[in-house]
Amino acid sequence: SGIQHDILEGLVNYAYTSQIEITKRNVQSLLEAADLLQFLSVKKACEQFLVRHLDIDNCIGMHSFAEFHVCPELEKESRRILCSRFKEVWQQEEFLEISLEKFLFILSRKNLSVWKEEAVIEPVIKWTAHDVENRIECLYNLLSYINIDIDPVYLKTALGLQRSCLLTENKIRSLIYNALNPMHKEISQRSTATMYIIGGYYWHPLSEVHVWDPL
Repeated sequence: SGIQHDILEGLVNYAYTSQIEITKRNVQSLLEAADLLQFLSVKKACEQFLVRHLDIDNCIGMHSFAEFHVCPELEKESRRILCSRFKEVWQQEEFLEISLEKFLFILSRKNLSVWKEEAVIEPVIKWTAHDVENRIECLYNLLSYINIDIDPVYLKTALGLQRSCLLTENKIRSLIYNALNPMHKEISQRSTATMYIIGGYYWHPLSEVHVWDPL
């Protein structure tokens, strides 16, 4: 679509004055133009501006933007927010529009902040239901990235039988949980917390430690 006139004018002025105004409104267009025209210092300044304004509601889009324009600092920081605050990120509207590739990238992160693997099932359900006709085929692939014990034969058969139906969030959820192997269902319903009872008091040595595990 070309470079906007005001953006180009700003870069020309920068070449003479070494000064340019970066705002929330122009920062992405300015970075794109600076990247194209090799104004590396302007690009870096725009990248740092975007890093300062990262949050849960824009980190997905900014991560893709950073990858496309090769902005390592922005990519790293947006990925950090995406993974460390995933429980909040997946509830944003932006999350529903991500591509399958981006979703798989997120699920593959070792530092994804979820208390247990089952917690990732809900965003999978939400994302799939948002465009069920085009995304239902992705469901098995997505679940394969989660460390849960699924019966693949049951799930594939059930999906095949339901293909002609309009699957809602609840129906997708039911399919997934019915496909969980019995042992996993039993374990996933139990608490994984451990209680420590430590005996002793001030100035006296530790006398007893008891560990209570509900499993």
